[in-house]
Amino acid sequence: MSAQKPWGDAPRPTRWRRRADRLRPVVRRRALGAAAVILVAAALLGLGAAAHRSAGLHDASGPGPTGRAGAPVAAPGPVAASGSAAAGVAAGSEPANPASTGGGGRAALPPTSPSGTVSAQDLVAPKVVENASVDLTIRRGSLDSVVGQLTSLAAADGGFVAQTDTSSGPGLPSARVTLRIPDGQYAAATASVRNLGKVTSFTSSGQDVTSQYVDLQSQIQALQASQKQYETIMTRATTVGDILAVQSQLDSLDSQLQQLEGQAQVLDSEASYATIAVSAVEAAAPGQRPAPRPASGLARAWQRATAGFAAGFDGLVVAAGPLAFALVLLAALALAGRLGAALWGRRRRTGGGVVPSAG
Repeated sequence: MSAQKPWGDAPRPTRWRRRADRLRPVVRRRALGAAAVILVAAALLGLGAAAHRSAGLHDASGPGPTGRAGAPVAAPGPVAASGSAAAGVAAGSEPANPASTGGGGRAALPPTSPSGTVSAQDLVAPKVVENASVDLTIRRGSLDSVVGQLTSLAAADGGFVAQTDTSSGPGLPSARVTLRIPDGQYAAATASVRNLGKVTSFTSSGQDVTSQYVDLQSQIQALQASQKQYETIMTRATTVGDILAVQSQLDSLDSQLQQLEGQAQVLDSEASYATIAVSAVEAAAPGQRPAPRPASGLARAWQRATAGFAAGFDGLVVAAGPLAFALVLLAALALAGRLGAALWGRRRRTGGGVVPSAG
């Protein structure tokens, strides 16, 4: 009988060891992944807590900065309409009228009379941006006179001339004058312009911007109310952190106010002064071909593009001329050399050896 092998020589422990060696990297990678997830979660929780602490200054539902007497100061919202906001204002100041400002981008409501009805004089007047374009054909030699009459017309109606372009080069003399006329004189000024010559083209348009203007004004009033509230809080802030936080809010409000006020001024200017673009061209003499009408912006862009392409192609031909000549010359020389080599090889094959005689 053969002797039985001891347990230490059996292959079973070796297989378990190999299996453990294969599983060890997998376990290590999973442990590292779990640790990374835990670290990321902890970092996110820390950022959330920091953001919550920084938002506590201007959060109306949370505790605000402490005043000089230790009482909490309420941070203002977009509109000072509640009692908590009024408590943060210094004694003797009047709280903001909630009917004079709007929140959430809604239009501001005008103040109401004691009877509760809104008076018509408090409503915002309609604001319409009006534009007109008039093309005139005038008598020969009267271009300067017509330009002067347009300038006088704008000044008489309380407007001004925004731009004047005249052309007296080849072709018929012409001019293009842009008038800015007060909104109330738009119809009369347009009729006066049409009487200066023969109208060949006329277009008129209007755009109602009342809702945009009212919305801008409501946003401006809401920001101004919030700005006053933050200025009051600034006088009662004691710590450096509170002062810096309030100042940051004031800077942000000031930037928004400047942008909105600029947009409101542009709308008000466009609605207060209508634009009349007048194009005047002198009539052609008998037998004279009239000058072509000025090309539109798209036509001018197309003409510039085609002219640029033609100029670039001409430049390419001019630049490639010497190179093309050199290539043709090299090709001719190579062809001549190849033909010469072929002729020389044929001559050697036919006449290079001595043919023996028959005798």
